[in-house]
Amino acid sequence: MNAYLVSPVLLYEFRIGEGGPDKTILFLLSASVLWLVAAQLLARRVWIAHALMFPLYLVVAVDLYVITHYHTRLSSSMLLTIFENLEDGREYIETNYKGMVGTLALVLAGYAYCMAKIRHLRASTPRLASLLPLAAVAGVYLAVHHLLGLWMWVVTNDRNSPFGVFSQAYTASAVYREALKDARQAQGFVFGATRSDTPPEPELYVLVIGESSRSMNWRLYGYDRNTNPQLSDSRNLIVFRDVITQAAVTRISVPLILTRGTIEDEQRAARERSIVSVFHEAGFHTYWVSTQQRDPFTGAINRYPREADVTRFYERRHDRLLVDTVTEMLAQNAAKE
Repeated sequence: MNAYLVSPVLLYEFRIGEGGPDKTILFLLSASVLWLVAAQLLARRVWIAHALMFPLYLVVAVDLYVITHYHTRLSSSMLLTIFENLEDGREYIETNYKGMVGTLALVLAGYAYCMAKIRHLRASTPRLASLLPLAAVAGVYLAVHHLLGLWMWVVTNDRNSPFGVFSQAYTASAVYREALKDARQAQGFVFGATRSDTPPEPELYVLVIGESSRSMNWRLYGYDRNTNPQLSDSRNLIVFRDVITQAAVTRISVPLILTRGTIEDEQRAARERSIVSVFHEAGFHTYWVSTQQRDPFTGAINRYPREADVTRFYERRHDRLLVDTVTEMLAQNAAKE
């Protein structure tokens, strides 16, 4: 039962076949195990602890479903995506109800069987010793806080299973309130984007926004090492050689990239919508695909996924997954035509 409750961390955070886990695995795995040990020792009767944790069994089932079907965790980004698309919930359930009902039946049957098997188990350790796991949990969180410096960073990175859902729900709530406040400033704004004629063939535009990259390290800009061989061999490639970012901070520069705001008039980025809405108004089906978590530290960037028709978030994954997702989306759209 405990292995099931920790399974999302084991299945996703270890990144088997993808270069292995990052340092956060030490936090996630230790917090997961210590929380479960503390819950069962404090309850004394093990079945009582697992009875109280029954809602978390369902949360873990959803987490595993998300990992299997969307290659991400039930973290703040996914919680926001679900919450912001509740109106599509009925259609989604109607389309996927067989798999969802089957999964739920399997979880309930396994849970009932295991509860029957552990009904006589009791913790035999001294009650004072039961407090040790809680002290250990507190030590883990204090150590992570010492490294990160802010409790909100600790909460944002707390994706332990199963209790991490509370941290992620709090993060999602904080981000949603902030994004809602930002969205109100641009409420009712439209670009009035239209197309004079319908193109004879489907059009596809992909805008890639990466983390900071200095031109001095690109072969395209004269660097002596062959750091971008495929780009160097690409035909019809236009290279801009006199460009500089308006700000060296992601939460400021990305909104300026996606909107008509400038460093002299940052509020324009708040008053208006982004390029995503421009394409949507012009009749395009729009997607937002990201490997970065939506958290309180990304500022106004959290607002722009709401403008897209489809959003996908992959928590702390390599960018190759984005390429695979775009390929998948193109195949799906081709099948509809």
